[in-house]
Amino acid sequence: MEIKKSQSRLDKKNIIILLPGWDAPNYMFDRIKREIPKNYGYIHYKYSKEILNADPLLTREYFFTVINKILEDIKKLNKKKQRNYYIYSQSLGTDFAVIIADKVKIKKVVLVLPGDNLADAFWKGIKTRSLKKTMIHNGINLEKLKEEWMPISPDSFFKKKGLKSEYFVIVSKKDHIVPYKNEKKLIKILRKNNIKFESKISHLRHIPTIIMESLFPKSTLDFLLR
Repeated sequence: MEIKKSQSRLDKKNIIILLPGWDAPNYMFDRIKREIPKNYGYIHYKYSKEILNADPLLTREYFFTVINKILEDIKKLNKKKQRNYYIYSQSLGTDFAVIIADKVKIKKVVLVLPGDNLADAFWKGIKTRSLKKTMIHNGINLEKLKEEWMPISPDSFFKKKGLKSEYFVIVSKKDHIVPYKNEKKLIKILRKNNIKFESKISHLRHIPTIIMESLFPKSTLDFLLR
């Protein structure tokens, strides 16, 4: 499983971490990166498609590979000087965002179409149906998958540093990839923990919402930068 990244202006005090969705093209973040002010740096991560696969344990291993890579990069930057970190994430990337924010200090986090439970969203979503069929053929059900993926699921976090981050959450009533029900449950977790957040509802489906937020990132960048 390959991890790539592009980065710019890492000498700045403020760094935005960009985390894409599953198999998202790099150009999806081109507009966002152009709109980031010059006094902010950024790191744009890209993970290969096999990060989600029909082997639950391998998927979990790949997730930890990405998480540990991001944490390692933050640690290296902080050795040179302490920074302020922000995260902008979409779809699957929101899972990494929640985990990272609970492990290190992140000032603000944008979650575009997040889910509360990785296994539940995976099981009920449209885009992952073929992987689900293979899992079922291999004797894996939803309860088993929830157990295997508990260490990498958003609802296992919001317990440590993530309680102090601020969040901007975008959900979609027409989402069939990350079901709207799961997106609403994530917001309930924020409310239950008295975490500061703002929210926005999209009336487009999953991919169109991501495209629109990528092309017109003003509301999310305003939140991160103010």
